[in-house]
Amino acid sequence: MSALALAGCSANAGGGADASGGEGPAPVTIRAIWPVSVQMPDTTGFFEAFIPTLEEHADWITLDVVGGAEVVPGNDQIEAISNGAFDMALVFPAYLEGLIPGGASILMTSNLLPSEEREAGTAELLNEIVFNPHGVTYLGEMQSNNWHSLYLGKDQCDAIDPADPSLSGLLIRGGEQYRPAVEALGGEIVNMPVAEVYTALERGVIDGYGMGQANLAPQGLEPITGCELQPFVVPATAPLVVNTAWWEGLEEETRTAISEAVVLSEPRIDEAFERVIAEYRESMLEAGVEVIEFSPEFAESYRAEVMDRAWSRAISLNPEFQRLRDHWWGDN
Repeated sequence: MSALALAGCSANAGGGADASGGEGPAPVTIRAIWPVSVQMPDTTGFFEAFIPTLEEHADWITLDVVGGAEVVPGNDQIEAISNGAFDMALVFPAYLEGLIPGGASILMTSNLLPSEEREAGTAELLNEIVFNPHGVTYLGEMQSNNWHSLYLGKDQCDAIDPADPSLSGLLIRGGEQYRPAVEALGGEIVNMPVAEVYTALERGVIDGYGMGQANLAPQGLEPITGCELQPFVVPATAPLVVNTAWWEGLEEETRTAISEAVVLSEPRIDEAFERVIAEYRESMLEAGVEVIEFSPEFAESYRAEVMDRAWSRAISLNPEFQRLRDHWWGDN
């Protein structure tokens, strides 16, 4: 991907003197990476909200989006931020596991909007417990009200009883963020690149897959997908993170501008995901993908079990994660 130079509205795109005639902050170039190689719905908040907002409010900052998984494999990107190879990254929770065991489990347990996360003080706690110990700083959330779900091939849907659904004997593609949802239904998780899902499902190598609800059409999966299982229990998240040493070395005005761009992006992120999700869900339904809703009684117990499994795993890997559970869920 070519670099995205974020030139501001004024003629002072390169920094230097500010509007009052004084010296403004020094020009800064941010070397950024993102987790995939093509834009997809899950990256909407970064490209359609954060980047334009930063462009409008920080004309001395250039955001050089170096590339995605073709530059650094997704699983290695959080390490590339930790060691300072790059300054900023949009990351997916599953890709945190190599550096931060339990990271995927933690980030799939909150269903708050980005603004609600910020107002609740979540960023400070995430940094203290999850990110800062690894030389990484969390700036904010780039997805909003988006969910992952479980999808089955056409031959598997008729056997699902909404009152007592079971995936026993079925192999479901997914990473750690899907494991609690799959295993709570008796299924088995297999790790597999997204690009291989179509062929694997077509050939019967897998019986289903976990996927963001807006990603079926972009991945070409609608024609071979039979049904979507609901309720949604796996929130889709995409944290924006930076290298801590690089972040702390910036001028205060630059740090403030980037942080404010994250906050100012929140309404745009909400609006963008509302539009994108509506568009792709309409496409999914028109393609004939059935929605199987679990009975209310089962859905309630299923949600609780998925959360319990996710937190049990995370806390077993790092007891400090209990503080995050208390922060989000209290006594629930």
